Amino acid sequence: MQKVTSKYSPHLTMTHHPAVLHNLNMLRKRVDPLKLEKLLNQQPHFLVLLLGLVTGSTIALAIGFTLKADLETSLLLSLIPIALCYLLRKVYIYTLLHYQD
Repeated sequence: MQKVTSKYSPHLTMTHHPAVLHNLNMLRKRVDPLKLEKLLNQQPHFLVLLLGLVTGSTIALAIGFTLKADLETSLLLSLIPIALCYLLRKVYIYTLLHYQD
C-alpha cells in the first residue's frame, strides 16, 4: 500500500491499493486526450442532460409567464432548455478532461 498526500492539504493522507494506483498510472500514460474527449462526447451523460433540461425549463417558464405569448417568443423560449443542456454537458466533459488531483 502506498500513502498519497494531497498537495492542497498535506496533513491528509490516503492509502490506495497498488492495483488502483497502477491502473490510474497506466490510464494517464496510455490514453490520448483527443481519443478520451471523443469517447466522452459519444456518451449521453443523462444526469447532466436532465439537470440542464429541468433548469432550462424552469428559466423558460419564468420568462414565458412575464412576456406576451406569441409564436416567435414561444419558439425562442423552447431553445433555452436545449441550449442549457448542451452547455452543461460541454462544461462537464471539460471538467472531466482537465481535472487534476
